[in-house]
Amino acid sequence: MRPGLPARHAEWLHARRRTLCAATLALPARWLHAAGPPVRRVGVVWTGTGQSGYRDALLARLQRAGVQTVVHSASAHELVRAAADAVAAQPALIVAIGTPAAVRVLAQRPSMPVIFAVAGDPVAVGLVASLARPGRDVTGVFSLAVQTSGKRVALLADAVPKTTPIGLLWSESATVPQELEDARRAVAALHARADARSVLSADDVVGAFAGFRRLGVRAASILTAPPLLDHLALIAAQAREHGVATVSGYGGYAEAGGLMAYATDVEETFDIVASMVHRVLAGTRAQDLPVQQARAFVLTLNLATAAALRLTLPPWFIALAQKVIR
Repeated sequence: MRPGLPARHAEWLHARRRTLCAATLALPARWLHAAGPPVRRVGVVWTGTGQSGYRDALLARLQRAGVQTVVHSASAHELVRAAADAVAAQPALIVAIGTPAAVRVLAQRPSMPVIFAVAGDPVAVGLVASLARPGRDVTGVFSLAVQTSGKRVALLADAVPKTTPIGLLWSESATVPQELEDARRAVAALHARADARSVLSADDVVGAFAGFRRLGVRAASILTAPPLLDHLALIAAQAREHGVATVSGYGGYAEAGGLMAYATDVEETFDIVASMVHRVLAGTRAQDLPVQQARAFVLTLNLATAAALRLTLPPWFIALAQKVIR
């Protein structure tokens, strides 16, 4: 009892407190939490079903921005449904990773903003009107992975000098023609022959490496294309089985067991995406954010794969790598 309070008032106060507590417990949950910040849902459409480590890295950044993520991950030929599901769920915005995912999402004419991360020129594929003024409720980040095709061939030649022919694994349905042309020119500059093989399915990958073996291909460059992204682990396994040193433009390739990857720094890319998500959810219109270019590239070497291939990489070459897997 409160000191100096008459007994009848104390009893009334106690009864009143019990009534208020009971009423509070009976309130709907949405009323109890109305004062807290709303949960913002973000849909993530991811090209390919692999590279879970990279996907987790992106989701961790988005969650630190205070959002709840729903992932729609699909192989290249199933992205239409994944994009439709993401739009139908009506999240606050959609993050599209990979050019195919971005194209499929925007084809759904979503009512929410879209932020993408793609390889290649987003203007050329029709994602935005211009880099400075995207022109609709969409923005994002892009890399010039396509333009590094010749660089990857040069790195391969440094790792496996004086080898010919050099294999090129590409996809007729999805590889940008410029990337294949640049790779062919780089091979010709080495006075080597190019053996280019187009693949789409897992069976195509197995057949391509069997063909490489018949022709004595000891080094091959893996070009960028969604069908190839779906089969990175298989490509790496086939390369080891057939004794082919390989390099890819996808950052996850070395982690999947490939010899080398020369690709955009995903840490930089995901930092940009997360920052854009935070700004759009805070009220900035996506079309008011210029599209940014990811400029940092990372060379990753898998020395365990080099050992399996009985390939001795020179110390100066290993020193070039920003990331080494042992």
